[in-house]
Amino acid sequence: MGRASSRRGGFILMEILLAGVILGLALVAMNIAVARCVHALNVSENYTKAARILRQRSLFFDTGNETARVGFWEGTEEVEGRPFHWRQELTGTDDPHLLRESIRVEWKQADGKRDETWEGYRWVE
Repeated sequence: MGRASSRRGGFILMEILLAGVILGLALVAMNIAVARCVHALNVSENYTKAARILRQRSLFFDTGNETARVGFWEGTEEVEGRPFHWRQELTGTDDPHLLRESIRVEWKQADGKRDETWEGYRWVE
């Protein structure tokens, strides 16, 4: 009359496949997250290197290497195998003792060109 239940305590194939798909999606999501973190770390390191070059170029006139004068300088520094191109410009202002300084550092990143700029004023005697 009644049908006896023959269900065992194990998982059926569909449940195992679904669990495998969920696990696969989780692994893909984790892989993407790790790749983004590594990329963000790389970008951050390059901005730090660019900031160091900006600071070095800003200090160039302070150390007596060069007399502060109106002009334009540029060059390339290689830091840990990556070239950073810099441009530094001093322009005059209405005050003969005050110069406007602009420094720009550019480098290539995997996702495009990046740059960092610093602008300020320099008092000269």
